[in-house]
Amino acid sequence: MTKFSYFPPSELGNGEVLAEGSLVLITGAPGLIGSHVVDQCLAAGLKVRGATRDRQRNAWLDEYFHNKYGSAMYETVEVKDMTVDGAYDEAVKDCAGVVHLATIGTFSTVADEVIPPAVEGALNVIRAAAKQPTIKRFVYTSSSAAALGPKVNEEITLTQESWNEEDAEFVHGPSPSGPFLPMRVYAASKVKTEQALWKFMEEEKPGFTLTSVLPEPSLGRILHQAQIDQANEGLRVLSANYPRIVYAGHLNAIKDFLPPRRFTPLSAAAAIHVAGLILPDTAGERIFACSETWNWNRMLGTLRTLYPTKVDQFGPDIEGLGHDLSKVPNDRAEDILKRVNKIIYGKAEGWASFEECVRDCLEGMPGVEVGDSNSEAADKDK
Repeated sequence: MTKFSYFPPSELGNGEVLAEGSLVLITGAPGLIGSHVVDQCLAAGLKVRGATRDRQRNAWLDEYFHNKYGSAMYETVEVKDMTVDGAYDEAVKDCAGVVHLATIGTFSTVADEVIPPAVEGALNVIRAAAKQPTIKRFVYTSSSAAALGPKVNEEITLTQESWNEEDAEFVHGPSPSGPFLPMRVYAASKVKTEQALWKFMEEEKPGFTLTSVLPEPSLGRILHQAQIDQANEGLRVLSANYPRIVYAGHLNAIKDFLPPRRFTPLSAAAAIHVAGLILPDTAGERIFACSETWNWNRMLGTLRTLYPTKVDQFGPDIEGLGHDLSKVPNDRAEDILKRVNKIIYGKAEGWASFEECVRDCLEGMPGVEVGDSNSEAADKDK
């Protein structure tokens, strides 16, 4: 099987960045990370055109961002099927940058239901971008799972050239099964999609640069209740919803969905995407946007500390759970995070702690009793 590398900035263009007031197309705008990318692009002074499959269903986007930033800064466009040829040709017009987050998030266990449409959707976006001479930056939301699959208690060192070929091959094998299969199919889709984009850059040499961001499951404040409602309707599990599920005593329903891994603070995931648009040295880079390691037992312990009056409903630790021992080149990501936070917010803040992010996931969520949180416990980790 062909092994892909990433391509250094010198092969991808001049590293030109977006100026304040530039228009950015963001696909997957209603999503967990996508909505925060929209929010932080707007906070950085960029204008945003957010793409969604169903504008009516996601009418909250216009209401939320118009109220916060004004109607001149944000607009929503509808792209019903990203796999249709030319699907993004209109959406990308007049844009200076693209952030592609939309994917096939069904977590199907059938590889052919996920991988081909994810790849074709991404190629449709980058082909559309290549037709526009105004595009300077293209940022793709990959995943750390594109570099490494579920490995428990194994010391593995990742680099910019690391690819999760194991899952990409496994999900196409005869009758794939076993633990974490939905996540392994999802990981394979990220491998194949990201590789297809780098291959496009190498072969077509468009007039813009590509940056891929590799986050882990993201924890933090969900912007709008509609995102939770829609995830529940579709029987999908938002990573930022994990703490509420465990808080409610339903860990058994999701414990086999995800192995021990690292996590990404939701606000950091978004900020690093913005960095791909506005920082010159992020061009042509794979950025490992992930922070500390965690497992379900750490989340249980965090909830017991934050909500000491609710300890009995969380349940016991899981025996033999293991840990993620991988070594990830994420110091670079934190440096980028501090720089972009300094630009947008005036403070060079790095990673938020796991405990702080879990608390942020839960505060204001339905079903979480107001006032029972030991907030000081999370504050100590800031």
